[in-house]
Amino acid sequence: MKSTHFAWPGLCALCLVGVSAQAERFDLESVILESRTAHAVGGAKRSGDMATFFTAQKEMVYAALGDLGISLDSLPADVRKNLERIHTTNFAAFRMFSLGLDAQDQGKFAEAKAFFAKAVELDPNFQLAGELSVAMPNNNVTGTVQLQAALAAAAKSATASGKVQVEVDLSGAIAALQSGQTVVVGSRPDASAAQSNSSNTNADFTSNPPGSGTNYADRLAVGVSYSAQNTPGVSVAVASTNEWTLDQVSNDGAGLLTLGDVAEFRATRASATSAVAGSLSLADGSTVSWGAWQAGAGSFSVTSNGAAITSLGPQFQYLIGQATRAMPTSGSATFVPAGGHLSNVSGSIGVDFVNRNVQLNNLGFDVSGASFAALNGLTQYSNTVASGFFKGNFSSGTCIAGCSAFSPTASVFTGNFLGKGADGLVLSTVLSTGTGTVAGVHAFKP
Repeated sequence: MKSTHFAWPGLCALCLVGVSAQAERFDLESVILESRTAHAVGGAKRSGDMATFFTAQKEMVYAALGDLGISLDSLPADVRKNLERIHTTNFAAFRMFSLGLDAQDQGKFAEAKAFFAKAVELDPNFQLAGELSVAMPNNNVTGTVQLQAALAAAAKSATASGKVQVEVDLSGAIAALQSGQTVVVGSRPDASAAQSNSSNTNADFTSNPPGSGTNYADRLAVGVSYSAQNTPGVSVAVASTNEWTLDQVSNDGAGLLTLGDVAEFRATRASATSAVAGSLSLADGSTVSWGAWQAGAGSFSVTSNGAAITSLGPQFQYLIGQATRAMPTSGSATFVPAGGHLSNVSGSIGVDFVNRNVQLNNLGFDVSGASFAALNGLTQYSNTVASGFFKGNFSSGTCIAGCSAFSPTASVFTGNFLGKGADGLVLSTVLSTGTGTVAGVHAFKP
């Protein structure tokens, strides 16, 4: 059984398609409802053998237009031509196309894209399926987190042209995407942040109400750390954490293979040697693992915004785990060191899930020949990123060895939560030593 719908203001047409057990006959039924009153204002039925299915399908479309008082002759020539055209006579391709429409209606764009692509594979002349396959976003959009991913490229384009404010009607954008339309992010050059926040009811929305985790597509939280020379003899260390879709991360038996996308950040192992250095299990049963690419410069590659980062150091460190899809909204937890690329780690990270506070308490560790102690910091995790991304500067701390002029307030940390219910977190940090920076990533769990 397949159902699909299309709508005009105040009206909804629902079509049901049934195929008999012998797969040789079909039954089609449609009903047009006045959505404000739920009263039926039209409908039609068709039955027959599969040889007449596509003709009957067109007859149903014409009948629906007639019930709505729309004459076929009154439509523009290009619209009428598209309505009259039979896009495919391959029933298997039509079935994949129908499954794609059903997935699209649910905001499952990644699945819809695959179904449309399969329809084209079965019928290379199925132009409509091909167009929808290309138009579908790579990410599922079942909430604001996925919407942000789908709109990221457009938002970057809008802000790159010097516009200071990007405003997005989230509910309208979701509805447009789910109906197969293209969403273009506009901006208001004259808008101020204060004006926007006072009028935008979505300014402080939460993407993670209790029990909503199953509404979101699985994603991975990945922390990375590497170094490069910006001037001869001066090495700059970089570390960060981020959420990635499953198709943006690939692995093999030796660990991480590729990460990211060409447009923003992309790391490729290439000929570098690699091995998984360690792993741990979280309370939800998921696994966090970490490792490194080891090789001479040039064996692996890293690009940022499409430009290659040159003079890379000999190691690329990573830590990967399942990203949290629904943050707790009550209680608190204390996270302690569990494994990763920092050595001799001590201290803890306290999290207040009510107020979204993240408190770094007396952290100490060794990294890249430097030793740190009594590192403290306070920040809040985001309520618009499902895995609670957080970022801040240390408020205090000391460098015991390996620094000439350590500055805690110039040193940063970022993190994302791991597991189904914030069962762990990945922390990255970049610390200013006075002569450069050192960086690393590490996992913590309650």
